[in-house]
Amino acid sequence: MTSLAQVAPLLTTPALAAAGMAAVSVPVAIHLLTRMRRRPQMWGAMRFVLEAYRKQRTRLQLEQWLLLLMRCLILAVLGLALAGPLVNLRSAGALAAADSGGRMVVLVIDDGLSSQATPLGEAQRFEELRSAAVKIVEQLGPADRAAVWWAARPHEGRFVQGEPSREAVLRELREHRPRYTRGEVAAALESVAGSLIERNLPADRVMVIVLSPWSPSSLAVDQPASAAIRQLGQRASLAILRPMAESGNVQVASFAPRRQLVLADPFSPGVSIPVEATLRRFVSESAAASSTVALSALSLEAGAGPLATVEREVRWSAGQTTAVVNLELRLPATAQTGGVLPLRLTLSPLQTGSDAIEADNTAFAVAEVRQRLRVVLVDDLTYQRFGDDVSLLPRQWLTMALQPAGAESVIDLREAAAGALTAGQVEETDAVLVLRPDLLEEAGWAALRGVTDRGGVVWIIPPDLDLPAAWGRTMGTVFGLPWEVGIEALEKADEEGWALAGAWNAAAPQALGLLAADWEALIRPVRVLRRFPITLRGDMETAPGAGVGSEDQPVGVQGASSIWLNAAPGEAVMVVGSVGEGQLVLLGTALDPSWGNLPLKPLFVPLVHETLRALVGGE
Repeated sequence: MTSLAQVAPLLTTPALAAAGMAAVSVPVAIHLLTRMRRRPQMWGAMRFVLEAYRKQRTRLQLEQWLLLLMRCLILAVLGLALAGPLVNLRSAGALAAADSGGRMVVLVIDDGLSSQATPLGEAQRFEELRSAAVKIVEQLGPADRAAVWWAARPHEGRFVQGEPSREAVLRELREHRPRYTRGEVAAALESVAGSLIERNLPADRVMVIVLSPWSPSSLAVDQPASAAIRQLGQRASLAILRPMAESGNVQVASFAPRRQLVLADPFSPGVSIPVEATLRRFVSESAAASSTVALSALSLEAGAGPLATVEREVRWSAGQTTAVVNLELRLPATAQTGGVLPLRLTLSPLQTGSDAIEADNTAFAVAEVRQRLRVVLVDDLTYQRFGDDVSLLPRQWLTMALQPAGAESVIDLREAAAGALTAGQVEETDAVLVLRPDLLEEAGWAALRGVTDRGGVVWIIPPDLDLPAAWGRTMGTVFGLPWEVGIEALEKADEEGWALAGAWNAAAPQALGLLAADWEALIRPVRVLRRFPITLRGDMETAPGAGVGSEDQPVGVQGASSIWLNAAPGEAVMVVGSVGEGQLVLLGTALDPSWGNLPLKPLFVPLVHETLRALVGGE
């Protein structure tokens, strides 16, 4: 009979198993204590009770023994369940060798970046996983079949059959190399569950063995298991590897330019590229320390060195595990500044021997660099003010924002008549700003949809006229977004209008991150006097990071739709949605002082520029 000491290596917490076994003595003691003899006291009717007891004695004793056995089993099984049975490297081969009568053994192996860890100078964790897998396959029976599933993205898996195929499995295990992507064990198990359902294999002949170092990135333990994984236990026996010991490591968790489109600075030579990087450190790296990040722009010419490099020291306080670093790389005027520019970020280890994975210290990104941005302004070019009204027209406000007087601009601005807009007029543009959507014909709407389909931006702004927004329904149909625009404009009863400052606009939208530091000051003086109500309807999901005072925002039919500006909670003034490869922007108020003071305030110019720079070419 196997002793608890022999079974202990198969358990996460053997102490709980020992406690469960010890607890078995409790019901035994209770049973014995209840059998202690007491001095009988005879009374008149006792003779009939004893006679009935003698007739039922055998059955009662059997029930008592069964009850005692059930109580003992409950405590023993509870202790073993809490102990968490696992498969470790020593027992995996024995598990595979047992009951070798025509089973399907599925090996789910985590070959992600975390498996490349070499803690304390030892061999890679992946080598330990590979050795365990090879041992399992070598000890399979002649009738057994094997399947190998790699858990790193993209997931790869295949079933093999027969004795000759076992050699193919062993060859694949020995030749496979860990990949540089994230290991997703849960997603791989979902794929395995789907394959087992398709094959309709009997559950008692299928075993799924998960070989993973169980790093924090390989399994999101805070997320509920999917339905496919919950059903996996009904389709197969599941065994997992004992979690490996954690080791110290630092890594670049994320790295991207803060603008998707970088334009040359007209006031100084060269190009400035702002980036944001998130760094992480694990386990033993909990004391105060420092490291260095280096950002470089790479040349597309073979053998050429970096075009420019900037370094920054990162100081980690005790217990700090995450650091966000903002860098700005300035390219010299002589550097190549057109097209796609590769960027590289390198993180130095905190100290010698504390970095288990060297491969995650470097990350790459690309920035699209332009000298100019092509913008078309669509309006009624014949419209003029008459009488005493000498206020600026909406297109004049936009022209001054895009091309400031007396300054060189990176915006190549052209104008087009709304009523005669064609696809040829916007064929090579990056963004189209529409001030008279009410005058667009069918060909004009089709031309705008073509702009978003190829990655451009269309920004629709209502006219400063007392006209119903009948164009709203056409816009929703053409772009396929579940947006509804009220037919009549709303007016605030008091002269102050709607104040944009408040909890509903407390944070800048994620795409306008460069305005985040000054967002509160920029938004505070803005008032809206008239606006068209905008409602986001349809089958909505949630998309994080819209930055309007809550973590979740609606998602439309075409893609993520987020509210960038609110007049009040849930009352949108400016919304953005993904259409095709591009973006659609809708402003609910006209650019005229009678509709609000937005064009008069400091927010207007950076809002226009940063919206275009952030969205042009974005997905």
